[in-house]
Amino acid sequence: MNANLDSPVQKENNTGKVIVGFNDKPFDIFLLKLDNLHLVGRKTPARINIADEKSRRKSCLVEPDMLFGKLIKFAELTEGYEIIYQKLPDEVIQDKFALISPLDELIYPLKRLIDGQEVAQPEEYWNNCATDVSLLDDDEIFLREMTGNILMEYLVPGSIVYDPACSTGAFLAHLKKISPEICTVGQDLNPNMIAIAKERVDKVCAGNSLIPVCSEKSVDVVICRHLNLDVVTSEVAKELFLAAAESLKIGGVMVVIGHTPILITSAWMEEQGFNVLRRNCVTPYAHAVFQLYLFIKKS
Repeated sequence: MNANLDSPVQKENNTGKVIVGFNDKPFDIFLLKLDNLHLVGRKTPARINIADEKSRRKSCLVEPDMLFGKLIKFAELTEGYEIIYQKLPDEVIQDKFALISPLDELIYPLKRLIDGQEVAQPEEYWNNCATDVSLLDDDEIFLREMTGNILMEYLVPGSIVYDPACSTGAFLAHLKKISPEICTVGQDLNPNMIAIAKERVDKVCAGNSLIPVCSEKSVDVVICRHLNLDVVTSEVAKELFLAAAESLKIGGVMVVIGHTPILITSAWMEEQGFNVLRRNCVTPYAHAVFQLYLFIKKS
């Protein structure tokens, strides 16, 4: 059944209802957890450039107009998922959005399923993506810029910065530009990515990031951009997180970035011996928010 996102069926008590079919990209449904208030919405194309409506495309960005309202009930039905919500005036949603704090959390509770089983994109999908390097790099421009600003105080001379799924190496290269005296280390399974990253990163190794190229407790900063929908499944994401965490020094910093929905929650990651400093990032013009977790390893 297709999701009817425009016409609420319950008018009494100012409530609305949406049905999202199992094949209607339910993984676009998100919750914005603001203290005790849980807002629910669905991701649609967002402005990459706030001044340019033509820049709208599906990305990690969530804007206020994507929100349905306050979550009342969520249930799984035979035909999909039922979401019942309290409608809120646009000005109330805008006000709530403007008050997002670094510890508020944006989560995507639903996964990509085929025949009831969680799936990721096949390897061939990522091989095809690797042929269009400019598209891969351009899609992460604002992610690199904002992550770099957040990490600036941790990029001290001599720091080792490790990206277990470095892709083209553009992310590490951006951090190196901010702090030229850090040492960047990248790892990736894709040989095409490795070939490109070698031109941008201090040290690049081919291999599965379940077996980190960096030794245990040797890294100052870890960049995780591979714990995401379509990249892996939730169980593999947990294994990858733990593998990356092993390479991090006590007191080291890990950043987990949601270019597509992150498959594991802040609560689970904190249980693995981390203190959370941040659970989201708001764009410079405060027009959108996306998933970005910043942790310090405590044990």
